[in-house]
Amino acid sequence: MHKKIIFGLGIIILFLGVNTASAQVLTGMTADQLRAEIARLTKVADTLRSKIAQLEAPAGAACLQTNLRMKRGDSGQSVTTLQTFLSNAGVYPPSLITGYFGPATELGVQRWQAANGVVSYGTPSTTGYGLVGPSTLKAMHLGCPGGRYTGPSGSLTTTTTPSATSKPSPKVLVEKYSLSVNPTKGLNPLAVTVTLNITGSTCTSYSLDWGDGTPAISYNSGKRTSCVAKPINITRSHVYNRNGKYKVIFKTGKAPLSEIQTVNTVVVESLPAL
Repeated sequence: MHKKIIFGLGIIILFLGVNTASAQVLTGMTADQLRAEIARLTKVADTLRSKIAQLEAPAGAACLQTNLRMKRGDSGQSVTTLQTFLSNAGVYPPSLITGYFGPATELGVQRWQAANGVVSYGTPSTTGYGLVGPSTLKAMHLGCPGGRYTGPSGSLTTTTTPSATSKPSPKVLVEKYSLSVNPTKGLNPLAVTVTLNITGSTCTSYSLDWGDGTPAISYNSGKRTSCVAKPINITRSHVYNRNGKYKVIFKTGKAPLSEIQTVNTVVVESLPAL
């Protein structure tokens, strides 16, 4: 532990020395040279943050080497990696590392979430209890270098078993719409505004998922017949507080919410603040 602290202080001293030396020559630089110097110092700051995160990681913390969200019914190498992670944490039997996310894996995730202060009540569909989503992945990545896993996501297969009595849903009518997301790129925290206009009706359902794990904007008409024309105009603002790329997913259709499909996606990128 003493070695880690000394190492961390050494990095900070080096960082401060570099910045002091840089400050002495800033006044004689051109605009392009200043931008290059800012980019260089930003990289130094990112390295410092990464080293500090490593020093702050709990002793013996493991790194979950996947970025994929997982739930019951999934299978693949990423589930095997998750099960191994849970087993090393003492909340999942090593004899059940199968690569399939079943009830035992869900229980293991719930035990880990409760023990690490993520969530300890509800269900996968209500609170994410037993579901490996953004908040749980973030907590499971604390043991990674820099507190974040940046390698390959791994592999995952999602399977669903339809009911024996289920019937294919009829084609859902998608009405005319316009979707605007502005801006789509900027510094963190990034505030975006979405403007949505649908030539809709009382049968129109819609959903706008921000892509960062926060609740979606949605409306469920619950029907597909006996419709009356009703234009839909929505303007909403949202703030992305973490760096990264997020996919805004828009779904709509003249049907209940459970039947509508994705009709448009927009990628939003939140960049590290200088």
